[in-house]
Amino acid sequence: MTSSTEPKYPMGAVARKTSLSPHVIRVWERRYAAVVPGRTESNRRLYSDLDVRRLNLMRIATEQGQSIGLIANLSLAKLEAMIGLDSALSPVTRVNVVRQDLAEDAAEIVAAGIESVRNLDRPRLEMLLGRAATNLPVHALLETVVGPIMDHIGSLWRTGELRPTHEHLASDTVRAFLSARRTAYGTNQNAPVIVVTTPAGQTHEIGALMVSLLACADGWNDMYLGPNLPAEDIVAAVVKSGARALALSIVYPGDDPRIESEFGFLRRHLPENTRVFTGGRAAAHYLPAIDRLGAGYYATLTEFRNALEEARARPLRVHSS
Repeated sequence: MTSSTEPKYPMGAVARKTSLSPHVIRVWERRYAAVVPGRTESNRRLYSDLDVRRLNLMRIATEQGQSIGLIANLSLAKLEAMIGLDSALSPVTRVNVVRQDLAEDAAEIVAAGIESVRNLDRPRLEMLLGRAATNLPVHALLETVVGPIMDHIGSLWRTGELRPTHEHLASDTVRAFLSARRTAYGTNQNAPVIVVTTPAGQTHEIGALMVSLLACADGWNDMYLGPNLPAEDIVAAVVKSGARALALSIVYPGDDPRIESEFGFLRRHLPENTRVFTGGRAAAHYLPAIDRLGAGYYATLTEFRNALEEARARPLRVHSS
């Protein structure tokens, strides 16, 4: 067996290498036989370099508008020809070329998006976000376009270079965009549930919406509850839904005294099995309270995405009454 076909990568590694969610990889495998992974003795999937290459090519092709049902069984050569990659380039070079093009496109969209906000041009901002959603996988869309646009707008607003009007237009446009993307995933009754919100006193919800969309894309059954939710209501939602996970976005302010008591309530009343994720621009200011809650702090969406995959793979412990 050559190194290119040797099964060696677990699902989490393949998801990171291909920018595809584990849910999508499994669907492509089961429904279309796009790849046929090996198996460990415990029946866990293992993928080869060739599998990773095929998945990357198919991801790019679908992002360009191709139907996975029509391309899943094409040869590598036909996939490469379809997406316009030079077959003389090495596999690593081909993937790097695509990534560089996507990065340059993202930077261009961010610059144009900020300019559209300066001009109060909502239709153009909507068009730019739609273009990014077409060209980029969800996690890259959030990390390289949506996040940077909102960070720049926030910085310009805080320094007085933009008026509240500009910040409100950007936030409302991005909020509507993310909400529409979330609802497009629908509900999978067999998927684990994650509750997403912001704690009481935290009114900025763009970060929570980004987390919600990322969870949807990675195959979770997302329950997004909006911002500024008291701890007792968070606990009620987790218990009622049987959620396996809770994600809390903490953006502003970074010195809210309510966080300590809110997290204390969560610590006492959340079901023992609940995995808690925290993140956001201000979350690092509350690390002691986060640690006492037994929650994880994730500085980037990539860290959060990796933790989500690990949490989904972890068996749910059942306690006898």
